[in-house]
Order: sequence, then C-alpha cells, then structure tokens
Amino acid sequence: MNNLISLCMIVKDEEKVISRCLDSVQGLVDEIIIIDTGSVDNTKTIARKYTKHVYDFKWGNDFSAARNESLRYATAKWILVLDADEYINSSDIEGLRNALRLTTTDKDSLKSFMLPIHNFTGRTVDPSRIMISQGARIFENHKGMYYSSPIHEQLTSDHYKITFQNLPYPVYHDGYTEIRVKGHNKSERNLSILESMKTEEKLQDPYFCFILGNAYISDNQLEKAGQLYRACLASSTPNHSWYIHLLDNLISTELKLENYVEAYQLIQQAIQQYPGISDYYCHLGLLYDQFGMFQQAIGYFEQALKCAETAVRQNRPYWNVQPSYGSTVPLQMLLKLHNQLGHKTDAVRYGVQLLQIQPRNYTVLQQVWELLIQAEQDNEAIIRLFQTVYPNASAIEYIALFLVALRTGSRSLSSYYYQKLTIQVSPSDALTYHLLQHEEKPFKLSIDMELDASPALIAAVVYNDPNYLSAITDTEGCESARELWTYHCDLQANPNSSPQLTDSASDLLAKTLLILLSYSYNDIYLHWLQSMATADTINKLADLMYEHGYYEPAIELYAILLDNGVLSPKSMINIGQWQLVGNNADDGYLFIDTAFDHEKDLSVIGWVFNYCSKKQYEQFLERYLDAFPHLIELPFLTQPTNKL
Repeated sequence: MNNLISLCMIVKDEEKVISRCLDSVQGLVDEIIIIDTGSVDNTKTIARKYTKHVYDFKWGNDFSAARNESLRYATAKWILVLDADEYINSSDIEGLRNALRLTTTDKDSLKSFMLPIHNFTGRTVDPSRIMISQGARIFENHKGMYYSSPIHEQLTSDHYKITFQNLPYPVYHDGYTEIRVKGHNKSERNLSILESMKTEEKLQDPYFCFILGNAYISDNQLEKAGQLYRACLASSTPNHSWYIHLLDNLISTELKLENYVEAYQLIQQAIQQYPGISDYYCHLGLLYDQFGMFQQAIGYFEQALKCAETAVRQNRPYWNVQPSYGSTVPLQMLLKLHNQLGHKTDAVRYGVQLLQIQPRNYTVLQQVWELLIQAEQDNEAIIRLFQTVYPNASAIEYIALFLVALRTGSRSLSSYYYQKLTIQVSPSDALTYHLLQHEEKPFKLSIDMELDASPALIAAVVYNDPNYLSAITDTEGCESARELWTYHCDLQANPNSSPQLTDSASDLLAKTLLILLSYSYNDIYLHWLQSMATADTINKLADLMYEHGYYEPAIELYAILLDNGVLSPKSMINIGQWQLVGNNADDGYLFIDTAFDHEKDLSVIGWVFNYCSKKQYEQFLERYLDAFPHLIELPFLTQPTNKL
C-alpha cells in the first residue's frame, strides 16, 4: 500500500457542512471514500469536487453496514473515519501523518488509535461549551477489521486482538448543537434503531444500557434514562471507556429528576474517585444551589475553579467530561449567586471574567450591565469597562451593546452605541429606541413589519395608534396587547371600571410596566399601576423588579401588597430574603415561614440555615422534612456542622 491514509465517510443530506470537513483533510489523507445513503440535496455534487470515489448505498437502519461498505474501497495503510459534521485542525496534519508513518504493525494484533472528540453542545458552535469524548477513528486497513452493531458501531475482529492507543489530535464535532440535532432528527432516528435492538439479553450489556439511556435523554425521557444508567453503573467499572460519561450523565439526570439524595451520593463517590477534578465540585455547587445554600454553593464553585487553575499549572486536564465545569459554569453560577446575595462587586468581577471567555454571552452582558447601572457607575466608566471586554468590537458586538443599553433603559448609552452601528436593527428594536429617546412617531407601519408585544403596546398608547398592535408577531402576545389596549380605552371613558385580566395579559402588563418605569413614562406607569394592574400583576411586577436587582421599588410594591393582604408566596420569600440579607433575621424568618405554609419551596431551607438561629433552623427543618421526607438522608440538612 503506497497511500498512507484513506478517509472513509458515510453521508446523507450534508450539503451545509461537507465542504468544511473535506477542506480540513486536504494534505492529511491520500484518498477520500464517500458512501451516500440517500441524499436529496447537493451533498454528492459537492463531494465529487473532492473525490471520484462517491458511491450510493441503500440505507437499512444499520450504520455498521454502511461503514463496512466504505472500508471495501479503501487502499491506504490506515483508515480515518469522520462524519460530515466533523473536521480536523490544519495545524495537526503534519503531526498526525508523521505519527502514522512511524507506527509499525504487528502480526498477531490490529492497531487502532483513539482521538479526542471535541463535541460542541450549545445552541450553536461555542468553544466554551465542549464535551470531550474519545473515539477509535484511525485503524489498520485490514480485512480482519470491520464494524458491528447497527448504531454506535464498534470496531470488531473475529481472529485478531485489537489494540487501542491514544493520539493527541482532536476531531471537532458540531453535530450535537441544538440546531444540527433538530435539523437532522437525530434523536428520533437513533432511538428508533436502539429500541429495535432492545432485548433482555441486550439489556444485560452495560454499554447498550448506556447508549440507550443517552438516546432517552435526547428524547427527554428522563425516567427511562435514569433506570438504564443505574443498571449500567451497577455493571461498570472505572476502567470502562464510558464510565466517566455515565457518571456525569447519571448525576445530571438525578438532579433533573430531583433525586437529590442519589445525586449527592454519586457526587461524593466521584470526588473520592477523582480528586482534583472540577466536574464534581461543580455538580455539588449546583446541588447546594437547589436548596438555597448559596454560601456553600459559592465555596464549591470556587473550588471547581481552583481545581482548574491548579491542573493548568501542572499541565494536566482538570475535567473528566466538560471543560466548562472548571470555567464557564462556575463563573456563571458565581455571578448569579453573588448577585442574589447582594455582593454586587463580586458579581461584576465574575461576570466580566465570564464575558472574557464568552464575549457573545449576551445574557451575562445584560446582567453585568444592570449591576453597573444599579451601582450608579457613570457612563464613561461603563464604556471603558466594555472596551476592555470588546477591545476591537465587531458590528455584532456593537449591536449587542446597543440592545443591552436599550433593554436596561440607558438613554445616553443607547444613543452612544446607536451611533456606532453599521448594521440595521430590527423594526421592533428601532421602535423601542425611539420610545426610549421619547422621540416623535418614527415611521409608517408596513405589512411585513414584526414587533414585540411590549414596545408595540407602549407605542400604541404614546402615539395614539392601535395599528402598532397588528404588527405583533406572537399570537398570544397580540391578543394580550389588544386586551390591555381595550382596557386602556375603557378606562379613559370610565375611570372607575375594574379590569379582569387574563393570566397572559397580566404577565404582559407587568413586563410593560417595568419598561414604562425604566423609560421614564411615569404618567402612563402610574395610571396603569393604579387603575389597570391587579394584585396578581403587581406581585409579578415587584418580582421582576426584585429579580433584576431593583430592590427599593420592589419593596415599596411589596409593602402595598402586604398592607392589602394580597402578597403572593413568591413575594413573601423575596421579602424574607431581603430582610435576612439586611440582618433582620426574625422578620426574614417570619416571612419565609409564612410563605412555606402556602407553597412548599425547596430552596428556602438554605436561607434559614445561613441566616437564622439554631432554634429557628431546627423548628423549620422539622416542617421542611414533613413536606420532603425523602431528604432526611441528606447529611448537610440533618447534620449541618456549623449549626449543630
């Protein structure tokens, strides 16, 4: 064999990504073999620009059969297997070819190489959201080597031992991003194949239980996935290649199923097995967060970051499954928790660190912006800060900064960033900008204009033009906006009328009132608050204010609701938390205790634990365990070291 590497692929309807894959292997492979299993797009036309070896193969719900068909045509010494949604970094080509040139083969065994697979797991490709696995992607071209199993196909040999060695050259894979998964119906296809294979004998195979559990996770069948993962764990050892992924998946599944005792036990087991690995401290922080034990959760998230820092200094991996467990996930949670505890400076610090890793995480950008506004930072200081985050801001990043200024009611800053724009904003954002600036009616409505419900409703009132409501794209939002417009008009005719709002209209009114207040439409805000808002609306509005850190106006509304005896359980909890953070332990406890009478909220125990007396905690814990008796097995609830 004169050729060194044959690329073997099976494809179907991959016109959007196949060029990227084939471009990435130029200079790496000596020939390209492509098996097409039924494309109806331009996949084959594109593939033929790279190779003459493009063959049709009738799909029969069997990946191994298609893979083995591709192997038939390979002529090189080594076979590389990639999917169309994968690619290789060009900087690794020389190293990979040299490694294979220097590798000798054995008479009594067949060699295969494991490559790290960097799976992007966000909505789109995001380098900070990667799950790393291993896959046997390079192996000897030998007739004794073939694939078995219809899905999650495995290399097999009937007469030779297959040896596996690691190579450090990653394969990048974006097939697990939300857009790609939905576009290819992968979850349904994989689950269908696996369920057709399911027998009592197969269910004794731990690896089959693992991959079937994964398919159920993708299909959001958590209970079935949990059962299979537990069965798999009982028959697996840390030496199995799937073990660390199984452990991570089972912990995440138990948390989602609210099986907190089981999750806690698994996490503790994992910390003992893998000391110094960020993953499990991060999981522990997420668990404590569920119980409102924010100070303790902060400690574990900081520990996850420290594990990563130590491992990086020692030039070793700090994660088992996802690098984000030692970077973006704890940073995101530290931003959230410090914000909830009123530690604004710490929250901003962690938020800026996160933005430096994920500059296009616009949710975090808005959170940091709101914190700066609440801290009454001057505009120049805010601009300078974000210049450090975006030193060479792109057109998209300027759009993001403009929109965040818009959402937070920053009139002068939205004007500053508006002048930086080189991309046209949407009609809804353009209208919102005019409203924020208190400008004249901006433009005529067009048939194809699409508006969000709140700015359309505000524009209808400010510009006295109900036609704005017709441009609302969301059906429910449009109906709710029309309902509120009708009440607005009725109140002008009959100021003593009492609106009876639907739930969706109440939600929209609360959101719109917050915008009116932040955009300084004070007359409309007060008029609607006094004459249109119900108790439900005011509770929702106050909760929105509290959630976004506008505590003083929120507390003022809570006081009105309390005086009228219409405070919701969620609002009671918020007041209780505010009192506790303000060192009013007895008042805070009273509100939380009363709220628990009305609504059994899992997260309140942490607030009582961290801020109230030992006696108050013991009294509350008794009631809490009556509501959640299975949690008695959680030692950090029943045996808290700094309380008892």
